[in-house]
Amino acid sequence: MDEERFKEASKELNPLPCPFEKAILSRRWRCRKARRINIAEREAVGCTSAAAQRRCTAYLDILLEKARFVLRHTHGEELPHGKAMRLQGGGLSALREETGEDDIDILLSKALERHGGLAHLPFDALIRGIARYQGRPRRRP
Repeated sequence: MDEERFKEASKELNPLPCPFEKAILSRRWRCRKARRINIAEREAVGCTSAAAQRRCTAYLDILLEKARFVLRHTHGEELPHGKAMRLQGGGLSALREETGEDDIDILLSKALERHGGLAHLPFDALIRGIARYQGRPRRRP
């Protein structure tokens, strides 16, 4: 399947793509609202709740805005895979330290309830979490 047909099929089969797809596919995170979808030979993650998808997207958007310096990312360009993993994994890891949750939906719900909304999250701690996040080590042949 060529890339263009894959994107068309993906939009049709996965109308609510999960903003934390990379984190979930890394098998380090889970979410009770996530559903895995196989398209051709690829795996994608969708969300079962439009409200949860909007909340997760808003969280990642504001987190990216605050973490641009740490990620060395400029406006307008798409985030490469490694930086997207740092943003997602680091942002979630920092929240997990304060809530103790491994499920993304529960983690964000508790954090937003505790801090009173996105604008009041502890961004200093979140940025530190992104800066120190380590992905999987590379496999050596």
